[in-house]
Amino acid sequence: MVRIRLLVSFLTFAAMIFSCSPKQDSKQMKVNEGAALRPLTADEKSADFDQLLKIFKTFYGPYQLKEQNLKFSIEQVANDLKAKSLTAKTDEEFMGYIMQLGAMMQDGHVQFGLESSASNISRYKVPIILTPIEGKAIVADIDKDLSTTSEIAVGDEVLMVDGKSPFEISQAVTKYRRLATPNSEKTFLLAYVFTRLSYMTDLIPKAPTTEVQFRKASGRVQVQSLVWTTEKYTPNLDKIVRPIDLKMAYVEDFNSAVDGHRG
Repeated sequence: MVRIRLLVSFLTFAAMIFSCSPKQDSKQMKVNEGAALRPLTADEKSADFDQLLKIFKTFYGPYQLKEQNLKFSIEQVANDLKAKSLTAKTDEEFMGYIMQLGAMMQDGHVQFGLESSASNISRYKVPIILTPIEGKAIVADIDKDLSTTSEIAVGDEVLMVDGKSPFEISQAVTKYRRLATPNSEKTFLLAYVFTRLSYMTDLIPKAPTTEVQFRKASGRVQVQSLVWTTEKYTPNLDKIVRPIDLKMAYVEDFNSAVDGHRG
């Protein structure tokens, strides 16, 4: 298993998807040329899913407490998602099922991550960040170049993206990513309206451009077509990210909270 990792980290807006400036290798959306990796086979998908579940249950201490509080069985959920994942047509679709398993925990500190795929596409992006203010999706930031070529500006309210409200889109993201607290999650999920990670197969753009309806401060409503760009995975990521030793004596003790603390 060389392409998928279990990431245990604190979420920060600076470190994740929320940077507006597309500094990575990006281009207008089109079919990837010369992919370096082949898609996973069914046997490899099965082995990867089983191994990731084992790692997850070993190092994510409170998963049994989550089962108790959230009223689900991780084994049942994993079995259902694994069966679906084996029919996945792409690496990204396969990863989407794994991310659904992580989302069940409603814990942003622990997530699975994909470091490469046959398509090599990491995400589809329009460099705009939204934030919820009084029930509205407001532009909090926009890439400098885009701000000079479009009518959209910081402070504008985004009403629709390809015929759907930003909050409808962000609700669809909960299938793949979740946080524990509703207020934090509302802001977190809106960030994905214009940043679609490639494993979010339900949300992958179906056209090179997106139609955005927005309201200016004057009250005037406008519609503009914006271009999706694609961003690639960082080459040789495994040489950049160092494995963390997660052999902690108190992992089992976390799970013991289900049956009572073992002092």
